[in-house]
Amino acid sequence: RSIAGRRDRMAPRWAHWFSTDSLMDRFARALSIRYAIDMKEFAESVEFFQRVRRPLRCSTVMDMCCGHGLTGILFAIFERDVQKVLLVDRRRPESFERVYEAALAVAPWVADKIEFKECEMQSVIADIEGPVSMLGVHACGVRTDEILEVSRSIKASVAVMPCCHASVKYGERPKSFDETIGRELAIDIDRTYVLRSHG
Repeated sequence: RSIAGRRDRMAPRWAHWFSTDSLMDRFARALSIRYAIDMKEFAESVEFFQRVRRPLRCSTVMDMCCGHGLTGILFAIFERDVQKVLLVDRRRPESFERVYEAALAVAPWVADKIEFKECEMQSVIADIEGPVSMLGVHACGVRTDEILEVSRSIKASVAVMPCCHASVKYGERPKSFDETIGRELAIDIDRTYVLRSHG
């Protein structure tokens, strides 16, 4: 845990923390060599992936508001049943290229699975055919709610890790609810009720 929260970039000198021949450790070393991502983001993406990989296992996985795309790339590397991973964001950051290069170095099969689409969420779902699952890691504020809405519209399985609750507004939730349990928890509970109401 002491290293999982570090916000500095993974670096070659960290190789001893990923010393086995497992695919995950080899991927971590490949990321470190390329200074691809900070440790906190790596740890969060890996834990999120491990928690949701079974319920989201599907022929097509969409990583919405993906940024560097690490979580979606983990599906491409480790899930054989996943045939296509769509990474969706308005802009493809430079960090994606480094993460993708690291993935190719240890798991060349991801080249046939991964596609990065620079566009808005709504525009990408028109071309979706067949079963699909959706994820959103640190989709800022209302973007998380947009992912949930898109997933409901196409009846996709979905998992999100919300952030930036301050920008989210819910007009019908009593103020006392926020004051009692805290705004962030109140918002996420509200989201679970919406999801449940849609099955």
